[in-house]
Parts: sequence; structure tokens; C-alpha cells
Amino acid sequence: MAIDWDAVIQKGLESAAEAFGAQFGGVIGKELAGQIASSLLGGDDEETFAEAITELKEVIRQTVDHAFLREHSGAVLGLGQNLSRYLDTGEMSYLDSVLTGITGHVNTLLEFESHEALSMLIYTVNVDLLALRVKAGHDSKFYPLVVKESKMYAEKNRKNGRCD
Repeated sequence: MAIDWDAVIQKGLESAAEAFGAQFGGVIGKELAGQIASSLLGGDDEETFAEAITELKEVIRQTVDHAFLREHSGAVLGLGQNLSRYLDTGEMSYLDSVLTGITGHVNTLLEFESHEALSMLIYTVNVDLLALRVKAGHDSKFYPLVVKESKMYAEKNRKNGRCD
């Protein structure tokens, strides 16, 4: 029994349009489905189909990575604002929110492989180290932690191939 690839592709595109439409706001999903359809249904070659699926997987991966990067960037920028508020007011709750919230973002940003992620990682590490340095001004036991974290971040970047 032969597989009706046109029907399979069409059903997949309808499902993708629904999924992407709900996820990305309707119009984007429909446009993406239209582009997929034109590239997939343009020929009968199975190799073209395989290439299109591979390209689609990469586009989806990049879209998801970009969404996660935006989410982490927004959170980190908020923590940077809290550090700025602490510097303006001296209110310790702002500083404490930075110190409790930033570490997870550093570790997550280390996993991304783009220039945007590297820029945000540098910003995030600087916010973290500055917050630790400020905290050390209030409690000297934080000075060794500033040194330790600086070395740890440098080592993690070396392991990820970002610096030599």
C-alpha cells in the first residue's frame, strides 16, 4: 500500500497551523504553514521532503531558543533594575532579590550559543558580581564569594569554548 504523502503533509500542516496559530498569534502560524506547504508540496522528491523537515526542525529550535532567551533576558534586566534601585535607595530587599534570582539565569544562559545570549550572559554575570560586591560591603564574608564566583564563571565559559 502506497503512502499518500500529499495527504500526510496536508494533515501535518493543518495541525502545525493550529499549534503555531495558538502559540504565536494566528497570523504567524498561518504564514509559517503556507511557507512550509509551498516548500514541501513543490515537488514529489522524498529527498526534498526530508530536507524540508530538517529545515523546519531547525527553524522551530531557533524560534524556541529565541523565546526562552527573551524570557531570561527580561528577567535579568528586571534584576538589574532592582540592583539599580538598591544603589539609589539602599533598600536591602532590592539587593536580596538580585542575589536570590540571578544565579539560575547565569546557568541557563551558559547553555545558549548565540551572540545575543553571550551579551546577556556578560550582563548577567556583571549584575551578579556587582550585587555580591555590594553585599560584601555590608558583610565581609561575601568577599571570598565574589572571588570564587568570578573564577567559576570564567571556568564555565572556558569549558563551553567561549574564551581561552
